[in-house]
Amino acid sequence: MKQASPSLLSRISLAFGTFFSILSDGQFAARVQALRSGEQRAEPSAPAGETRDRAAYRSGARDGALRLLGLLQRERASSTSSGRRRQLCRYRRRRRRARRS
Repeated sequence: MKQASPSLLSRISLAFGTFFSILSDGQFAARVQALRSGEQRAEPSAPAGETRDRAAYRSGARDGALRLLGLLQRERASSTSSGRRRQLCRYRRRRRRARRS
Protein backbone atom coordinates (compact mmCIF):
# COMPACT_ATOMS: atom_id res chain seq x y z
CA MET A 1 0.00 0.00 0.00
CA LYS A 2 1.38 3.39 -0.97
CA GLN A 3 1.65 6.01 1.75
CA ALA A 4 0.10 9.42 1.22
CA SER A 5 2.61 12.23 0.83
CA PRO A 6 2.84 14.56 3.86
CA SER A 7 1.54 18.10 3.71
CA LEU A 8 3.79 21.08 3.07
CA LEU A 9 3.91 22.07 6.74
CA SER A 10 4.77 18.50 7.75
CA ARG A 11 7.60 18.45 5.23
CA ILE A 12 8.94 21.78 6.46
CA SER A 13 8.87 20.52 10.05
CA LEU A 14 10.59 17.30 8.97
CA ALA A 15 13.25 19.26 7.07
CA PHE A 16 14.10 21.48 10.04
CA GLY A 17 14.19 18.54 12.44
CA THR A 18 16.39 16.51 10.10
CA PHE A 19 18.69 19.47 9.51
CA PHE A 20 19.39 19.95 13.21
CA SER A 21 19.66 16.20 13.81
CA ILE A 22 22.28 15.95 11.05
CA LEU A 23 24.25 18.80 12.61
CA SER A 24 24.18 17.33 16.10
CA ASP A 25 24.46 13.57 15.42
CA GLY A 26 27.26 12.27 13.20
CA GLN A 27 25.90 8.73 13.01
CA PHE A 28 22.51 10.02 11.89
CA ALA A 29 24.24 12.14 9.24
CA ALA A 30 26.08 9.04 7.96
CA ARG A 31 22.80 7.10 7.71
CA VAL A 32 21.11 9.94 5.82
CA GLN A 33 24.06 10.18 3.44
CA ALA A 34 23.91 6.43 2.81
CA LEU A 35 20.18 6.65 2.09
CA ARG A 36 20.64 9.54 -0.32
CA SER A 37 23.34 7.64 -2.22
CA GLY A 38 21.01 4.65 -2.56
CA GLU A 39 22.92 2.18 -0.39
CA GLN A 40 20.92 -0.49 1.36
CA ARG A 41 21.81 -0.40 4.99
CA ALA A 42 20.87 -3.24 7.30
CA GLU A 43 20.23 -2.11 10.85
CA PRO A 44 21.20 -4.60 13.55
CA SER A 45 18.11 -6.36 14.80
CA ALA A 46 17.46 -7.03 18.46
CA PRO A 47 16.63 -10.53 19.71
CA ALA A 48 12.91 -11.34 19.63
CA GLY A 49 12.65 -11.60 23.43
CA GLU A 50 14.15 -8.16 23.89
CA THR A 51 11.69 -6.51 21.51
CA ARG A 52 8.77 -8.15 23.32
CA ASP A 53 10.10 -6.88 26.64
CA ARG A 54 10.49 -3.38 25.24
CA ALA A 55 6.97 -3.45 23.80
CA ALA A 56 5.56 -4.59 27.14
CA TYR A 57 7.50 -1.88 28.97
CA ARG A 58 6.34 0.80 26.56
CA SER A 59 2.69 -0.22 26.81
CA GLY A 60 2.96 -0.36 30.60
CA ALA A 61 4.59 3.04 30.69
CA ARG A 62 1.95 4.41 28.35
CA ASP A 63 -0.84 3.01 30.55
CA GLY A 64 0.78 4.48 33.65
CA ALA A 65 1.22 7.83 31.94
CA LEU A 66 -2.42 7.83 30.87
CA ARG A 67 -3.56 6.98 34.38
CA LEU A 68 -1.46 9.79 35.83
CA LEU A 69 -2.80 12.22 33.23
CA GLY A 70 -6.37 11.21 34.06
CA LEU A 71 -5.77 11.68 37.79
CA LEU A 72 -4.22 15.10 37.27
CA GLN A 73 -7.07 16.20 35.01
CA ARG A 74 -9.67 15.03 37.53
CA GLU A 75 -7.85 16.80 40.34
CA ARG A 76 -7.62 19.99 38.31
CA ALA A 77 -11.26 19.80 37.27
CA SER A 78 -12.43 19.37 40.85
CA SER A 79 -10.30 22.25 42.11
CA THR A 80 -11.24 24.61 39.28
CA SER A 81 -14.94 23.73 39.26
CA SER A 82 -15.42 25.15 42.76
CA GLY A 83 -13.61 28.32 41.68
CA ARG A 84 -15.81 28.57 38.62
CA ARG A 85 -18.90 28.11 40.76
CA ARG A 86 -17.80 30.99 42.95
CA GLN A 87 -17.22 33.18 39.91
CA LEU A 88 -20.64 32.28 38.53
CA CYS A 89 -22.32 33.07 41.85
CA ARG A 90 -20.57 36.46 42.01
CA TYR A 91 -21.62 37.20 38.44
CA ARG A 92 -25.23 36.32 39.17
CA ARG A 93 -25.26 38.47 42.33
CA ARG A 94 -23.90 41.42 40.40
CA ARG A 95 -26.53 40.99 37.69
CA ARG A 96 -29.31 40.86 40.30
CA ARG A 97 -27.99 44.01 41.98
CA ALA A 98 -27.74 45.77 38.65
CA ARG A 99 -31.35 44.87 37.81
CA ARG A 100 -32.62 46.15 41.17
CA SER A 101 -30.97 49.52 40.87
